[in-house]
Amino acid sequence: MAYDEARDNMIVFGGRPTTSSVPLGDSHTYNGTWTNVTGGTTPGGRRWPVASYDPMRAKVVLFGGVLGSSGDVLGDTWEWNGESWSGRTVAPAPAPRLQSAMTYDPVRRSVLLFGGLDAAAMNDLWSWDGASWTPIIATNAPPAARYAHGMVFDSVRARVVLFGGTDGSSTFADTWELSYDAATGSSTWILRDNNSPLGARSGFEMG
Repeated sequence: MAYDEARDNMIVFGGRPTTSSVPLGDSHTYNGTWTNVTGGTTPGGRRWPVASYDPMRAKVVLFGGVLGSSGDVLGDTWEWNGESWSGRTVAPAPAPRLQSAMTYDPVRRSVLLFGGLDAAAMNDLWSWDGASWTPIIATNAPPAARYAHGMVFDSVRARVVLFGGTDGSSTFADTWELSYDAATGSSTWILRDNNSPLGARSGFEMG
């Protein structure tokens, strides 16, 4: 689910219904009224993808997820322009994953993707500029591998904030910030709190 600023509505794609194990592949917008906008080429049914709005290109970016019947984990990139979905096949690209976290970073003018789950939890960081995926290697060690975490951009302090998640055996209560030096192009992870008063948690929403 993501807010589409250019069209002034929210878009919801996919998910799992209560009546079937087969994930949905439909698209719906909401601006006070729900509208089914499914049609044409779509990303295909899935659950646990991630999506974020890119205001520079006025598109919603969607990545990954998992098929219901086969359990195949996906690593595809799609963009929504308010009328239709377009698949973006590029290399390199993040490995297939589900339950990752995605947010738009206006300083980098790119959508950022961190972590997720396939055979194991991940802790890699990627940026999408509308044309290509680029891995971001920070100047220091990243947060521990995780999925079902939260990540959002703090416009006041111009930093990406990451919180919580799980690696499948441990659930995290840590808070991280990602800073960016535009002059050098370097990124640095900052551990702000290793034991948040929110407590350890995963599978929440953050915005």
